[in-house]
Amino acid sequence: MARGAFVAPTVVELAGDDPLWRDELFGPVLAVRRAPDDRAALDLVNDSVYGLSAAVFTDSLAAVSAAMETLDVGVLHINSETAGADPHVPFGGNKASGFGPKEQGGAAREFFTTTKTIYLRGAG
Repeated sequence: MARGAFVAPTVVELAGDDPLWRDELFGPVLAVRRAPDDRAALDLVNDSVYGLSAAVFTDSLAAVSAAMETLDVGVLHINSETAGADPHVPFGGNKASGFGPKEQGGAAREFFTTTKTIYLRGAG
């Protein structure tokens, strides 16, 4: 058995607000909450001091539009994973995520600009 600090990949479903939902985790732990509808789910995403990136999986352009308009994140992926970054577009978070200006791309010069990058892949 390995010694030291180790947490196996874990998914935790929370019934309500919880420090696990509020704190930024650096480990293989995923906190999830159920929402009654799309709007409530977007509100749960925004109800955080962090805003590095988010992913929305849908085949609805209305849901894509709502996510684009509502989510306060630095990078928004539509139907693609949030891992990895394209070096040609700005990468960085909104709110308390990230450190300083956006990294990469021309937006690094736009120190006072809030940028949202959106990836859109068809659901089919």
